[in-house]
Amino acid sequence: YGHFLTESISRLWYSLREASPRQFIVHANYRRYKDFPNHVQAVLKSFGITEENLLLANQPMIVEELHCPSQALRCDHGTSAHAATVYRHIQIKILGGSEPKTQNRKLYLSRSEVTGNQRHFNDSEAWAVHRNFGYERVLPETLNFQEQLALYAQASNISGPVGSAMHNAAFTLPNGVITILAPNSFLFKNDNLLAASCGYDLRYCMTDTGSATLVQRPWKCNIIQL
Repeated sequence: YGHFLTESISRLWYSLREASPRQFIVHANYRRYKDFPNHVQAVLKSFGITEENLLLANQPMIVEELHCPSQALRCDHGTSAHAATVYRHIQIKILGGSEPKTQNRKLYLSRSEVTGNQRHFNDSEAWAVHRNFGYERVLPETLNFQEQLALYAQASNISGPVGSAMHNAAFTLPNGVITILAPNSFLFKNDNLLAASCGYDLRYCMTDTGSATLVQRPWKCNIIQL
């Protein structure tokens, strides 16, 4: 989900150009369009990409002419202004064609119900702190993509543990405040790249795990610091 939100859809800026081709090739581990997850189908549809004009490159093929757009966001490397254009387009198209208005909602994106979570941390304690500051607890995995976009578009503040769910900050309106809880042993540049592209204020509550070696393992947020 996180790589789709960053690397994959960041190529779609090219499809918004009038002279871009109207037939698309996607390399994916799916045999049929209908096997795509809900969020993938929703995003592709928002750019006019449907089963009728999409080819699945799950076997070798020869084409006469191929346009391969660069990624507007390359994970842990760099970003461009095209990335924000992609996220705004998705948000407006899926939410009904109008620019969403913030309602100053504060959302805490919890990982407490994620199965097989190797980055388990003291989520309930962190949520208790956020609740005292007027945050609502959200379990992203229980909502479809459209429902999530509607929430993020109304948020002035989003907070939660590091991971793919926090990439959804790209769908908030500019000038929001995003707070990421993270151990120093599982930290990437991607959230900074998204913040630079989309214009929101990114903050961290960091925990020193004793090693900066990249690894997924349980950790504990300093609640007093938070």
